[in-house]
Order: sequence, then C-alpha cells, then structure tokens
Amino acid sequence: MRAFGWSLVACALGASCSSTQPTHPDAGLLPRDVGVLVAESVDPGKAGFLEEIDPSTHTWVQHAGTAFDERPRLRRLTDPRDQTSRFFLLGENHGDLTEITRQGSIVAGHALVSGTEVVSGAGIDPADIAISADGSLFVTRRRRPSVLVLAPNGSFSRLIDLSAFAAPDSAGVPTMSAIAIVDHTAFVALARLSASGAADLPAQIVAFDVAGPSVAPHVVVDLPLAVPSAPFVVVDDGAGGTRLWVLCDGTPDLDPKGVAYGLVAVDVEGRAATAKVAITDDLRPSGRVPLALALDPDGGALLTGRAAIAGPDGIRLTSLFRFDLATGAVGATWFERASAELGDVAIAGERVLVADRLGVGLRVLDKVDGGYLGIVALESPPNGFLVLRP
Repeated sequence: MRAFGWSLVACALGASCSSTQPTHPDAGLLPRDVGVLVAESVDPGKAGFLEEIDPSTHTWVQHAGTAFDERPRLRRLTDPRDQTSRFFLLGENHGDLTEITRQGSIVAGHALVSGTEVVSGAGIDPADIAISADGSLFVTRRRRPSVLVLAPNGSFSRLIDLSAFAAPDSAGVPTMSAIAIVDHTAFVALARLSASGAADLPAQIVAFDVAGPSVAPHVVVDLPLAVPSAPFVVVDDGAGGTRLWVLCDGTPDLDPKGVAYGLVAVDVEGRAATAKVAITDDLRPSGRVPLALALDPDGGALLTGRAAIAGPDGIRLTSLFRFDLATGAVGATWFERASAELGDVAIAGERVLVADRLGVGLRVLDKVDGGYLGIVALESPPNGFLVLRP
C-alpha cells in the first residue's frame, strides 16, 4: 500500500466541503431515490476528478486530487464476506488501484506490480477487478502477461500467469480484459491480439481456481466474436447457473468490415462454459460497435454503440438503442446525435442514464419510450458512472 496526496474540491466549484452542501442544479432529472458516482476524464497531468450526487438528498460533492487517474475506470464490487459494496478506480495512465468510499473519498491505494516487475503506468493498463470469498482482489492487466492478486489487507499476494494463451508474437501478453469469480473459479476474457493489434486468433475465456494452484489456468471456451471488453455483465439465473454478457468490439480501426463485433452470452456451469452470439448481424449494417450494456429488469436491454466507420465529416456517430434479449433483434434507436459521444448506460427506475463525453454530462431519457428529458451537467467528460441507491 502506498500513500497518496489528494485534495478536496467539494460541494460547489472551488469551495470547501461543509455541512451545507448544495443540491446539484440538474438533480430534478433524477428519480427521488437515485444518485450517481461519476469518474471523469481530464487532460494528462491534471488532477483526476470525481463527482457524487447523493441518492437521498441529491446534494453534490466533487473530489479532485493527484491520486485520481486522468482516465479512471470505475468499478463496484460486493464483498462476499459481509455483502457490503466496495468502490474502486482502475488507473489507465498511472497503472494503479484506488479504493474509494461511495462519496468519493480515498480509502487506500495500491500499485499493481509485483516486486520483480520493472514496469509502471500505461505499461500496466489495469482493465478489471474481482473479489474472492476471502477478500482477495484479482486484477486483470491489459499490457502484462499475468493477473495480479492482492491479499485482503492490500499487500501483494501472487501473479497468475496467462502467457501460454497469448499470440506467438505478443511477448506473452494475452490482452486480458474482463474478470468474474463464480463460486471459487475465476473467468477471464482474453483478446489474444498480435503485436500489431490484429485479432488473428480466436478470443477466449480462461478459468483458474482462486484458492490456489489446484486448477491451473485453462481454456473453457473460444468466443465467436473478437476483442472482448470489460467488465462482464453477470446475471444469476436463479437455478444455479450464471450468464456472463460479453461486449466484443472487434478491431474496426484495422478492418471495419471483416472483424466480427457484437454481444456474446457465456453460460457458466461449474468450471465449464458455452458461448453463443447474442447480437451481431443487426449491428453490422449500421456499423455500430457495442460500448456498454444495461439489462432492463422488466425485460430487454439497452446498448450504446459507436459507428465503425467515420462519416464524411469525420465524426463517428454513437447511439443508444434497445434490443431483445431472447431474439437478439435490434429495436428502436433512442438517441443519436453528432454532438454526442455516448458511453456507459444504466437503468434507474423509470429513467435511463447514459454518459456523454462530448455533452460533458449524463443524458437522461424516459425508460418507457426513450423520450429525451435533459442532461445532468458535469465538470469534465464522464469516463464512467455508477447508479447509487440509499
């Protein structure tokens, strides 16, 4: 564990935090019992930025500090030991892990290298995190050959080598992304990209025993689409089975028409898994590479997608659209503007929230018909967000 310097820019722009925190001026767009925690992108060299709108009061707090990465990935995990929620920032530029409270205050920071690794910052590129039954943290690292494990107290525990699954010319880096722990088995998505970034080998899900080396890492399934991203969307079917939804964004920058991208459903039973394409054909004519997924408790789902090919004006449109979980059919497009760059999406009661980097805020839509209601303005472009409940 290492100490971080940090400062609080809370309650209102430039002000110090106090007991009289203001209500966010756009909080009326949110349901009464819904708040958000937003990790925001800033220019390199500037302090990272978080904003939190409390779900009970809609009061507004902002945090900035050198401990926060310029491009953080925000994750929420349920600790199996006591069922509490824990919040983490994965630093894309700094290559570290920061645990925070729901309000954005720092709990602890961790370097994501072992004592023998000579690498730092962007050479690590942490992608995702999972927590095991004993409280250990498992972190996937896109630019390293191994999963890093932290003990429950935050100290370095071990590395789990996945280099055997890498492309031959990739220096043993299997381009890992999402990770999920089901019972005592970890499942990790690998893109297996070549040194040039090409997806010449099939992407895979590999598994290993989180308790120790009794089950060595092994392939459980080849994915039918290319370049899986993080995180998984994990669903318990209530009958002992688990489904991992995997967004695969292909390599459209290299080959926009020849590399398969879309959504894959991976069904896990014990240490085995099967995979099937849930949605792809309807995406390809419109060239929409999936970015984020939200499952609707009432059925169906929402996706954000980015055009694989830029238009004549050089802009790649992003859109928010519905699709049917059972058939994979794409439904109505709810939101699409040249002035938007959509990302994370979440369903909160009768509202849909979607991050918009160009709009510098969270777009709010009606869940019933997709009607646009307005935008919750933010200080900086959102890199990701979580919905908060009381």
